[in-house]
Amino acid sequence: EQIRNLDYPKDRLHVIYGEAASDDRTSEIIAGISKRYSSEFGGISTTELKRNGPRLKRSKRWKPKYQLARRSGLAKARNDLLAEGLKKGSDWFLWLDVDIIGLPTDLVHRLLAAKAKIVTPDCVLSEGGSSYDLNVLSRYWNTDESRIFSPHL
Repeated sequence: EQIRNLDYPKDRLHVIYGEAASDDRTSEIIAGISKRYSSEFGGISTTELKRNGPRLKRSKRWKPKYQLARRSGLAKARNDLLAEGLKKGSDWFLWLDVDIIGLPTDLVHRLLAAKAKIVTPDCVLSEGGSSYDLNVLSRYWNTDESRIFSPHL
């Protein structure tokens, strides 16, 4: 529903679901969504993710000892999704994980307005709260390295 509520022309959006042998009816749910809403979008498809990270319970996935394997698995899965999108001729990509519970309707417009090659939205637990994804923002933000590269992004 959140993707459907975006105020960007739906015929210009292609939704690609990544599915990794879930045992929670994900494939069935995605098939139903695809059938119901495919006419609203430029396309809806599913790609099987074979190179994802370790399966971890929600209570464990944040622990530092799992981060390298977990993050590299996420990167591989996103690379596979990116390759699928490039085959379809996509120009830009927005990753949304299943546990995102709120999106501003103008999210796509905001991200495109940055006119940068790479833009990452700040994921927070509550509106105005601190960053949830410490791997993306807080370890790199305002470092000497980020100041060197930021004019080129």
